[in-house]
This record gives sequence, structure tokens and C-alpha cells, in this order.
Amino acid sequence: MKNSIKKTIFTMFFITTLQSHAYDYDFFNHTDEPIAIAIRFRGENEPLYHKLIRPQSQETFEPGRGDVPMIKSSFCIPDTIYYVKNPTTEQKKKKYAKAPWKETPIYWVDVKHYQELIASADIAQIKRISAGIKHESLCQDRDFDIIEDKHGKIFIISAVQK
Repeated sequence: MKNSIKKTIFTMFFITTLQSHAYDYDFFNHTDEPIAIAIRFRGENEPLYHKLIRPQSQETFEPGRGDVPMIKSSFCIPDTIYYVKNPTTEQKKKKYAKAPWKETPIYWVDVKHYQELIASADIAQIKRISAGIKHESLCQDRDFDIIEDKHGKIFIISAVQK
């Protein structure tokens, strides 16, 4: 009996340790349409992990929850994100198996201009500001914002933590 208690305590400690080192990726959708977002961890032949993010709401990719296995807890994502704007019911039913994923880079913006750029969705200004900013590490918890320009194109931005 004591052996099983020790094993249970060890297992709980091990899981807690893994979760404390897991990288969470939060996405907030500032658009008026649902957006399917997918991430691919760095590594060979990695699959896409996806979530539907409703308008004006947030979803988190967290290892050990949903479709992201716990083994991915210390994996990093590259500097691109995949999306499907306003996915169909059929695409959702089939878990986006044949969805027309579009790839977009992450644009890095300094904290000073961040809220202003989210509100304006001025993509030209975002690209101008982002061009001079060193990319942040994607091997840590990150918050991303999904915005749409006046032409309906989706962009992913994240604040540089200075």
C-alpha cells in the first residue's frame, strides 16, 4: 500500500513539474468572425494543432489540455502561424483535415504602440514598426492578437517584452 502512495505522489509531482515548464500560447481574436488558428511545434513532421477562436474571445494552446499532448510542454513554435478565416461547418466537423490553411508571420510590436495598433489595425504601420524590432523568443509563454486589415487579411501580432 505504501508503495502505491509513493508512486502516486511521484506521478503527481512529475506532472506538476512538466506543467510548470509548459509554454502556453494565448490568442485573442479582435475580428468580427471566427478564426481557426493552428500552430506547428518545431521539429520534424510535426502536425498542426488547431483551435477555433470566436470573435472577441481568447483561446490557449496548452500542452496536456485539448489536442496538444503533454510531451510538447517544452517545444517551441516557429515564427509563423496558420489560420482559416470563418471556417465552414464541414471543416469544423472534419477537424480541419482539408482546410485551406494560410500561413502568416508573427509581427512584433513594442509595448508602447501595441494597443494603438490593435485598435487601428494599420498593417502598414505594424510592418514598419515590426521591421526594426528583434524577434522575441517563442520558447516561453506568449500572447498573440489576431487582427484584420481593411482588405480582410488576417495578421498575428505580439508585444515585445521590454
